[in-house]
Amino acid sequence: MLTKKDRKILNQKSMIHNRDILIRDMEEQAKVLHEENKDLRFENEELRDLIKKFDELSKTQQYGSVKNLQNKIKSILMTAKSI
Repeated sequence: MLTKKDRKILNQKSMIHNRDILIRDMEEQAKVLHEENKDLRFENEELRDLIKKFDELSKTQQYGSVKNLQNKIKSILMTAKSI
């Protein structure tokens, strides 16, 4: 027969076990979120590079005609789509 103290000890062990499960689950969630954030940071970096290319392109005078400028923009967009 279990005494009151034995039941209290079992209850505490159960609470500790449940807490450990919760901590492991939260650690796994944190790892997943970290990976997602890493992917988003990489995508943001790619977008910044693309914006920078467009900005540099808009400031250059080397493209004498609109056709040449359009071709360069199409080239940059094709590069961005392939990434």
